Amino acid sequence: MTRIAYFESAGHGHVVEDVDAVASYAERFELIRADALPVHESRKLITAIMEAT
Repeated sequence: MTRIAYFESAGHGHVVEDVDAVASYAERFELIRADALPVHESRKLITAIMEAT
């Protein structure tokens, strides 16, 4: 199975096919995802911030 990565920056899409680069992006994504709040907690936080302003 071939893995690719896709990301956008400044209005341009980038497809990455290099195996090492894709592995690096996948690792970064998992680290960010692991630190993210669950969806319901994100909603509560956004709502609290909106109501405070």
